[in-house]
Amino acid sequence: MFKDEERPVTIENVLAALVDAVRADEHEEDRSARDLFKTARSRRRRLGLLSFGAGPLVGVATHIVDLYCETATVCDLADLHSIALTEHDIAAHMLVLWGILDGVDEAEAVMTGTGTQSLASIIAGRIHGGAAEHIPDKLTKRAAIQALWDARHLVDDAREVAGAGSVRGVVFTGHRTKQLIKKAELQLGVGQPPEKPGMTGRKETVSPNTYLNLYLDAGISGDQEKYGRCLDAVLAQEGIGVDDIVGIGEKDDDLCVVYRQAITLVSEKGMFNKRLEVRRVASIASVARLRKEIEGFKGRGGLSIIGYDSSGEELWKINWGLGGPDGVLPMVERQSDHLFKVIGEAMDKVSDAPARPSVSSASSKAGALMDWAADVVKASGVEITNERVEEHANMVAATMRLYEFLPLGAPFGIDSLNKFYPAGEMPDGTPIETFDELYGHVVVKVGSARPVDQVIDKYLADHWAEFVNGCRETYS
Repeated sequence: MFKDEERPVTIENVLAALVDAVRADEHEEDRSARDLFKTARSRRRRLGLLSFGAGPLVGVATHIVDLYCETATVCDLADLHSIALTEHDIAAHMLVLWGILDGVDEAEAVMTGTGTQSLASIIAGRIHGGAAEHIPDKLTKRAAIQALWDARHLVDDAREVAGAGSVRGVVFTGHRTKQLIKKAELQLGVGQPPEKPGMTGRKETVSPNTYLNLYLDAGISGDQEKYGRCLDAVLAQEGIGVDDIVGIGEKDDDLCVVYRQAITLVSEKGMFNKRLEVRRVASIASVARLRKEIEGFKGRGGLSIIGYDSSGEELWKINWGLGGPDGVLPMVERQSDHLFKVIGEAMDKVSDAPARPSVSSASSKAGALMDWAADVVKASGVEITNERVEEHANMVAATMRLYEFLPLGAPFGIDSLNKFYPAGEMPDGTPIETFDELYGHVVVKVGSARPVDQVIDKYLADHWAEFVNGCRETYS
């Protein structure tokens, strides 16, 4: 991909080359709609894991995987519905799906060179303070990929779950894949509009009485027709069933829906032409601690539920205003207390990691990871198979060596896994197959096994919930 890296290129040429690569690589035909999703998900997991072996290029490698996999999914979708699209057509659709341009006609003009602006100038002009800062005057292929990915990332707010050290943004991407397919279907004219009354994401008919227990538990007696539309929208957009919902709660005029995997807020906009907006607040697996507080002087900042990650960093905030008549504060306290309880219940449904001895006591660290992966699959509630256990062992080994071993080696000039090896090259094999040998070289470089064992133990504990939820989302 980065051959002749220093030769100046345009973003249009790099995107066209990406589409050409997808068309050359992906040949499978006769997929059903379900096969399309399964193929997209497995492709993303497979290439995501491979990107972890890119050493110092791992950042741009994961960006290429993002763009490649989403482009391949749209190509598959066009083939599934027998829609004849040229490479420039596909590229134009991707620019609209990524939110970089507003319409396909405008995007096609840009790709064919008949538009009034280049992609670089459009991105620089529309993404203020973000991607524009990453667009140099003379673009290399790497810079063009970075600009595309940054623009797509900033416009569609794809950073919702992924973060530094997070495996979810690389291999657990089922939710984003479903959303991409839905958006692409609508754009290609083969999908159904979202928020269709009476239908869930699993195509089950939902009657108003289905939600009655949720209303009763939340103390909701009014606006049930409106909240029914909100719940329909969440089920459709998130691709879940009613049984996945842990509970709901009111937040001012919005409805907060908490299900096993995430927290969402639904707003109904418009007086005459009503529309629903569903916003994902956070993944349940990302939340380590909750806190509720009244903010500002004499509560002028409102009352908030705040979610924190395992390092204590604030992830999100759900805030109620306290202005208005005297009865507002008791009502807000009741609503926030209930929602705090519901989110806590959802967090409790992510099983705590089982007690296990430190990896320092294991003769094989790879064997310890295999045992951990077996527990992950078991805790997720899906069928336990050797393939799934090995898959999750490879995932945790791959992510750990990138996010933990490389930082351990950084003070010693290590910026690639290859540099841990005396010969300067990693041996062939999967991440779990090569883990014990790599562990030995890391210990030699660091000078002691203790800090290496400590980061392994901490990583396994911190990412337990993330892996359990990811396994459940993928295979249930």
